[in-house]
Amino acid sequence: MCGMRNMKKKNIPSHEIKEILFSILQQFDEFCAEHNLKYWLAYGTALGAVRHGGFIPWDDDIDVVMTDEGYQRFINLVQQNDGYLNKDLRLECADINPQVFTPIAKVIDTRTLVFEEDRRRSTSTLELGLWLDVFPLVGVHTNRYKRAISNRLYSTVYAMQRLKTWKLRPGLSPLGTLARYLLVVPVRLIPIETLNHLHMWIYRHCFEKFSSSKEVYDPLNSSKIWPKACFESKQMRVFEGQEFPVPSDVDTYLKICYGDYMQIPPIEERQDHRLVAYWK
Repeated sequence: MCGMRNMKKKNIPSHEIKEILFSILQQFDEFCAEHNLKYWLAYGTALGAVRHGGFIPWDDDIDVVMTDEGYQRFINLVQQNDGYLNKDLRLECADINPQVFTPIAKVIDTRTLVFEEDRRRSTSTLELGLWLDVFPLVGVHTNRYKRAISNRLYSTVYAMQRLKTWKLRPGLSPLGTLARYLLVVPVRLIPIETLNHLHMWIYRHCFEKFSSSKEVYDPLNSSKIWPKACFESKQMRVFEGQEFPVPSDVDTYLKICYGDYMQIPPIEERQDHRLVAYWK
């Protein structure tokens, strides 16, 4: 790993970061077309396509979603190619690398390194470059107790991964802050491989399948539940001059995500990942 002093000489300016992210999306789209994989632009990327015709001006990442079945097929296909989509793009996920510090798949540009301000220095550049996030969609249990238990298990293990990966920050409440400070030491003693295996087991065995449900959601954002009909087809929207798929009912999708999504938020509510990127 390069020292920060050396990496600063290869700093990637913000406008070039977006060019690289867009290139990752283009190559991901080509891979999906070649292998007949369905996906949709999601979250801020879908919002950017609808509201801005490209990146939200203050955004600095790319998000897509797949059905749970498509997500696993995508991972299996990339595994057959030693974890690479092509010579420059590597897939980071627990199926391929059990030491990753993320519960979802990331398509990484291997020519770059990323430093995130809030990430612990020991993991801040751990095989992470500029990335595209791939979120799997699962079904909603008709039994509310099963759904609550599944979400609680998943979110608890995710919180443990965050404690292990990110710098310790105060919680949203005094009780939350106390819990973080009490748990941080024992959690950081748990091998990351153990947390990843547990997370994968919960994802594969505790959630309803997308195909058998009328409502779906992303386990990392379990408060947002969409009608499956939003994803039964697609519509194409221009993102940075090229068309990409968004949910067929993108209006409903974005309203559930953001409410009045066409309203530009005030400056103090505009957030990015506070990352700095470098060429290797």
